[in-house]
Amino acid sequence: MKRLLLLIIIAGTFALTAHAQTETLIRNATVLTVTQGTLQNTDVLLRNGKIAAVGKNLKASANARVIDATGKFVMPGIIDCHSHSMLDTINEGTLAVTSMVRTQDVLNTTDVDLYRELAGGVTTLNLLHGSANPIGGLNTVVKIKYGRPASEFLFPGAMPGTRASLEPAITE
Repeated sequence: MKRLLLLIIIAGTFALTAHAQTETLIRNATVLTVTQGTLQNTDVLLRNGKIAAVGKNLKASANARVIDATGKFVMPGIIDCHSHSMLDTINEGTLAVTSMVRTQDVLNTTDVDLYRELAGGVTTLNLLHGSANPIGGLNTVVKIKYGRPASEFLFPGAMPGTRASLEPAITE
């Protein structure tokens, strides 16, 4: 059985080398899109860590990193809508309502889970408080950039929300 390597290329995946490479050209991939179906033998051009073009026979600069993706797949990054990754603390359980606390204040940008998530194709996290109390604090939406400063993780324009967990307590 022929083994296919699932190649997940996303802007956040190149965060580790974004400062060293300004352009990456992925050639001849099978591109799985969200809205345009599957594109066969397609190129993807990344410029400064962002998708600049998708199409056939794309051109890149002479110093671009070129990846031959023949027989491999490229797909959009995965968004984790409910995550506790990279948080140094999850719960603030001193009060029933702790809407004044923010996950943004306890980000750990070197949490090994971030590295693993990027490897699995996750690019964006919605960081929520735990369920120690009925109403927690403000969430934070981040784009994973493993090992970079916390300020670079914050997703521009993402609206914060307050976590509410009104499940009844289970007692035995």
